[in-house]
Amino acid sequence: MKKKALLICENVPYPCVDNGISRQVADYEAYVLCEFDVYVLSYRYDEDLIQLYHHGRPIPGPVNPQNLLATPFALVILFNYDSDFREDSFIRPFLTRFPCFQVLQRHPVAGLDDGCFRGTLAMSFRPQQNVVAGGFYNSHVFFRRNHRSDEFVLSIARIHEDKNQLELVGGYKERIYRKYGLSLYLVGGGGIRHGEDAYFQQVMGFVDGSAVIATANPTQPLAPSNWLKEPELAVLLHRARLFVMASPQESFCIALLESLACGTTCVVNGKYCAFRPEHFRPQVFGSVSEKRGSILDWVEAALEKDVRIDGSAWARQYSLAEIKPKVLQFIQERCG
Repeated sequence: MKKKALLICENVPYPCVDNGISRQVADYEAYVLCEFDVYVLSYRYDEDLIQLYHHGRPIPGPVNPQNLLATPFALVILFNYDSDFREDSFIRPFLTRFPCFQVLQRHPVAGLDDGCFRGTLAMSFRPQQNVVAGGFYNSHVFFRRNHRSDEFVLSIARIHEDKNQLELVGGYKERIYRKYGLSLYLVGGGGIRHGEDAYFQQVMGFVDGSAVIATANPTQPLAPSNWLKEPELAVLLHRARLFVMASPQESFCIALLESLACGTTCVVNGKYCAFRPEHFRPQVFGSVSEKRGSILDWVEAALEKDVRIDGSAWARQYSLAEIKPKVLQFIQERCG
């Protein structure tokens, strides 16, 4: 009989993966913890709605904390909370009952007491005894192929002001499409609050089906169909002339790593906290330590200079194949 594991997160990957954290939850469930019987608990501090999933399906009825605490979980992993749950009466008992680990985008977190966790799986961190690299891309799906085409410029991200797509779409038709004939292909849906939907609609206003194409339905920002599955993304990455990440700041950008893994030339313009600039800079085109000018300046320069960079070999260090054995060893050593 398989041992049981519990993953606790705000962003569950059901019915679709719509951000980097839900992507990591899905891949931990399917690949890293494939030898476990995995349950996923959706939990937010500020909401009463708590839902338990098993094999991707919601378990009917309200979640009973005492029943969960009575379940013999071999380990519990909490994703991206940046908290030690001192004042959280729901989560705190799990920390004393089970071996618990945290997955963080960055470590350390100011004011966070790590003592309640057996260890930290971090995407960006300073080397420490109880911390290990825990972020990765799915190398079963994303890898370099010899045959590729240059059909469009691709951007994969939630359409949100933090991702800066408005700067990318504004002027794209005049500066890129008319000169190079490459459409901009936007993959991703909208936000979850009214203000974010307003930004989504601004970006959608530039979608014309020729210069700018989008997977999102402009009338349904949150529709699961706005997002593509991993194999579909890999196909697009092998067809793209460029992958563009317009964000002025990222910690550990899974979509970018997936693009690099496919050998796609990547254009960036912002700070990437998870990677050392001197190592990261040769793998991409653009600014990697801060935002400099417009993202369209960098896209235009990449096409004008016919820049082609294959960062797949460098990206391999962040692959599932490389990270999974280290994560499992780290967890096993602390679950004894």
